[in-house]
Amino acid sequence: MEDLAKEISEVIVSSRITNITDNMDDVIDILQKDETLFDEVENLLTRDDIVWVNKNNNKIYFEVSFENDYPKSVSSKILDLDTEIKWIENQLNKDENDINWENIKYRYKRALKELGFKNVTYYQKVREIILTHKSTKWRFLNNN
Repeated sequence: MEDLAKEISEVIVSSRITNITDNMDDVIDILQKDETLFDEVENLLTRDDIVWVNKNNNKIYFEVSFENDYPKSVSSKILDLDTEIKWIENQLNKDENDINWENIKYRYKRALKELGFKNVTYYQKVREIILTHKSTKWRFLNNN
């Protein structure tokens, strides 16, 4: 199992370096089927590798801790509308100084892209939440 995890992590790293996603579908399929293997691969990846995988697929993603590089990732899941909405609400309930708006923007943009037909619902719900709690930040989230 260790050898397979190392081999998969090397494929991800080399794909990131060359910016070629041709073999990523196979890698993601393997990782979706085996949670233990997924965790092992996750621990071998750097933050840059994880961000690259998150950006280039829509089936699975690694959650990156933006506060520090350890742990590199905390969990993984298939993107879900309700989970994403709840995550934004939880972020907004934090103390103003503890809110990481760059993290929120990154995850919001990724979710818009990856939720497909659900992205209109997601956009409307997030808009409502932001305008209710932090209306001045709505423009920030929607700037490229």
